[in-house]
Amino acid sequence: AKNPGVFLIHGPDEHRHREEEERLRNKIRADHEKALEEAKEKLRKSREEIRAEIQTEKNKVAQAMKTKETRVLPPVPVPQRVGVSGGDPEDMEIKKKRDKIKEMMKHAWDNYRTYGWGHNELRPIARKGHSTNIFGSSQMGATIVDALDTLYIMGLHDEFMDGQRWIEENLDFSVIFKTKAVQLAEKLLPAFNTPTGIPWAMVNLKSGVGRNWGWASAGSSILAEFGTLHMEFVHLSYLTGDLTYY
Repeated sequence: AKNPGVFLIHGPDEHRHREEEERLRNKIRADHEKALEEAKEKLRKSREEIRAEIQTEKNKVAQAMKTKETRVLPPVPVPQRVGVSGGDPEDMEIKKKRDKIKEMMKHAWDNYRTYGWGHNELRPIARKGHSTNIFGSSQMGATIVDALDTLYIMGLHDEFMDGQRWIEENLDFSVIFKTKAVQLAEKLLPAFNTPTGIPWAMVNLKSGVGRNWGWASAGSSILAEFGTLHMEFVHLSYLTGDLTYY
């Protein structure tokens, strides 16, 4: 092509490109089948065997990270946003939009607080709490946990304190936020025990067995999901000083 940034896949090289594409598809298919076989093999093992394997893998990771403990984590500066002064935007049109979003958040939170408190989700039309979903049938207050940072950033501090109290008194881990985050991260670590290191989309917190969504293309992992995990696990290392999550 005349434009060096454009690559043609027709003409003399068409056959070669198709062969490369087919090789790549076969490799992806083989990797996926291998991962499925590993998952099936795990399901055939006893809970004790699975726990022992998970612990062995965690010990390997911890040992490997100890050799790198001399490395200092880079600082994470908070940039000064353009056009923002003291938390409020200078542009009144932007402030109006922000206030509307905050109003919508409070509307959603107030209704969850009234009709679904402690449940994972709210059925807004039926006005009932709902907990039978990807979080399991337990009432883990998933909406509360997920909304806390948003409530705080929006300045909805009374609502934040309500959520904080519920977590401290009801969420089945421990008391303070950092302790809970570490305990949950430890339970999520087995999800990374895959051929590629890219984590499963879902993991059983008791057995450590993971799997991907059936509706995802070829059972693939989803970039948005493990991209989010990447940021959260790195930040947990900053909070705890433990490089395992990093």
